[in-house]
Amino acid sequence: MLLSAAAWLVMAGDGHAAHGGAHAWALCLAPAPGEHRGFIDNLQAAWRTGALSAVLLAWATMTLAMMPPLAVPPIRHVAARSFAMRRDRAIGGFLAGMLGVWLLAGLVALTALGGLPVALLSDKRAAAAAFLVASAWQLTPMKRAALLRCHRIVPLAATGWCADRDCLRYGVIHGVDCVASCWAMMLAMAVGTHGPMVALGILLVALHEQWSARARPAMSAVLLAGVALLMLARLPV
Repeated sequence: MLLSAAAWLVMAGDGHAAHGGAHAWALCLAPAPGEHRGFIDNLQAAWRTGALSAVLLAWATMTLAMMPPLAVPPIRHVAARSFAMRRDRAIGGFLAGMLGVWLLAGLVALTALGGLPVALLSDKRAAAAAFLVASAWQLTPMKRAALLRCHRIVPLAATGWCADRDCLRYGVIHGVDCVASCWAMMLAMAVGTHGPMVALGILLVALHEQWSARARPAMSAVLLAGVALLMLARLPV
């Protein structure tokens, strides 16, 4: 939780770099007048200018800030099923597996975004559409099934390398379930231009879903749709 708090402080202190908005690479990817770029050209430009690495770092910061609070129940399971002498090691293995899945998901998603046209990346309507997609995803049966899978537990070996393997594997399993549940919200934040308060609001929605026995997907869907409408309201007439 201290690592998560430190990441939140980074996001609060450097809003432009930490929230991962797609506008972070708009200038770096802008083609010269009369120049037309394809997907690969845009991707190479994003890598050469450092825009892609900056957005990936922002994704890593946002992941470290938001994911550990959501994983408190499985972390407690890991701690309760581990001997005291290796409890920190077990929790570290779980977190490595879970955060590794999220970092890999960000690498794939943001690399794909880096190859898109600049006009799309810098358009607030695209960000609003991403939040509307996230809102619709909250109401689907697939979302509900993925959320329920986030509560699964797995048996853990007590000692030796088998225990390390099981903790890492459990982290990967939970990370995959969490990505399946929250991918739309996280991708919307990666596409949209927002500050840490929006990320905090999304975290509160996800926490309510994870911790409440009677999570109401309609409430989170309305909240995400409201964020989309606010983004559209800021468009020039």
